[in-house]
Amino acid sequence: MEFIYSILSGISAKLYDDLTDNNLLKDETTKEILKGSQWILLTLISQTDFNFALPFYLTAFANSFSDTEAFVSPYEKSLIIVYPLLLLISLHTAKGFTAGDILFAALTTLALLTEPFINSEEYSYRKFGTRFAAFVWSIIMLRFFNFSPSVMKAISFFVGYSFISCCFQIYMTTQNPETNKPLLHSVLYGPKTEEKDVKISLKEYYKFYINQLPGIFDTLLKRLQI
Repeated sequence: MEFIYSILSGISAKLYDDLTDNNLLKDETTKEILKGSQWILLTLISQTDFNFALPFYLTAFANSFSDTEAFVSPYEKSLIIVYPLLLLISLHTAKGFTAGDILFAALTTLALLTEPFINSEEYSYRKFGTRFAAFVWSIIMLRFFNFSPSVMKAISFFVGYSFISCCFQIYMTTQNPETNKPLLHSVLYGPKTEEKDVKISLKEYYKFYINQLPGIFDTLLKRLQI
């Protein structure tokens, strides 16, 4: 059940994040439901597994420094402040970290530190590409890698998180409010294209994403120089 809790926790966290960051959620009751469910699920996962709780907290803490848009709301700040209590509660369950655990935590932290420099936009095709890659990679790790149960729960969290992120990126980049046509269509053909050109082939999608790769690396290098 803890793996299901992990996936649901990732879904809850990303729903709250994307809906509130883009002012898509006005109902205060729904906001509180998402907050409460996130805390309940994180508590269920963390209280009996220190080896999950500590790397999870450290990666979130690192992300709060690298991403200026993360953990800025009072609720998000409270997560960083209060979550260490779960470390104390679960301390008696601590075990030795395996080499795989340490490698996963290090790579995840590195990814969280660099991702804001690559994806500076709240939504874009580039961001969809990176989040979709993260979703697929998480599935691969769950299926083919032999990590500890603690790491598997963390990966399950990222499965739920990245899945919702992909759905949100698709939703936000699908329609251009000025033309009511797919945004990618406007990028490729311009806003005044005839309606018959609205369909885009798979080859054009592929070419569009490939053309973004130089921009991704260029952005990363510029940010690192700063």
